[in-house]
Amino acid sequence: MTFPGPEPRAPFQGRIGLWGAPQSGKTTFLAALRVAVDQGESDWWLHGSNDASTDFLTDMTHQLITLRQFPAATLNLPPNLQWVFRGEREVRRRTRFGLTRTEREVTAIMLDLLDAPGGMYRGDSRRSNAAPSGRVQFHDDDGADAGDGRKDLSEEERLIDHLVSCDGLIYLFDPTRERSRRDSYDYFQRTVMQLAQRAAGRSRDRFLPHHLAVCITKFDHPYVYEPAHRLGYADNTTKDEGFPTVPDALAAELFSVLCASDVQNSAVLLDKGIRTSFSPDRTRYFMTSAVGFYLDPKVRRFQPAQPWNVVEETGPEGDTTRILGGVHPINVIEPLVWLATATLPRS
Repeated sequence: MTFPGPEPRAPFQGRIGLWGAPQSGKTTFLAALRVAVDQGESDWWLHGSNDASTDFLTDMTHQLITLRQFPAATLNLPPNLQWVFRGEREVRRRTRFGLTRTEREVTAIMLDLLDAPGGMYRGDSRRSNAAPSGRVQFHDDDGADAGDGRKDLSEEERLIDHLVSCDGLIYLFDPTRERSRRDSYDYFQRTVMQLAQRAAGRSRDRFLPHHLAVCITKFDHPYVYEPAHRLGYADNTTKDEGFPTVPDALAAELFSVLCASDVQNSAVLLDKGIRTSFSPDRTRYFMTSAVGFYLDPKVRRFQPAQPWNVVEETGPEGDTTRILGGVHPINVIEPLVWLATATLPRS
């Protein structure tokens, strides 16, 4: 991929936060990013801004593609992962004659992602001793301290600091986990209250100021795919392999349908809480799968009878899951593209 024209200006310091309950797929979502970029048709591409971020992408991609394993759940709050998200976008500029024209501009955006353990979104954290000085620092491209200077942050405080400073948030909702745990709202509402306490004042309306991408994960799981197919939300005609898709205009409606099936009302409250806390103009929904649907190797087509790209196995060390076929991420890069373009200055 080539980008004609002059070198772009310094990267826009955009921050994207990743948010979700335990085992909602945050680490796997991050691991699928590079695969999604290489397989997709987007005008954006991704690379690490430091060795740790590059190593993360390399190692996690190896686990998904070669070993067909899911990354282990995050247990402790790691250093921030930083990537440069680079591509083209349209901008409107005023000419010297007072007219406006649309141009395509190469843009580089710094993605500052914090892969936090899901339990921290409910306050299940302790004091962190990761930094010898007790201080958490966020750095811009020049190496200057971009943090707020507060010392001795707990892991939860560091996480909330990060989310407050973000321009956009990716919220992962796993319908299969909610069927058994029914606690997504518990993790959601605590974080929202902390965000509102510290960030609501900078919003231009009654909502939180963030853009929010709601990702309904594990689209390939029968619990998610079957109701989407049965109720007419899934379309099998837009991809060459017959992979199902849900039009963006219907994803929010399908999310509400999936939440409404919760007899204990937790997911219903989650649905209403999102709509109460975040502006509909700054919220978009995506049906997502980090590994994608299973592709029948004999006919090279998606088979509705076998949508799930995961196999569960029982061994001497307990139950395990592994990826059944090739990895074909669904709507992993698209939320980032939307958040990047939505939060960038328009001109």
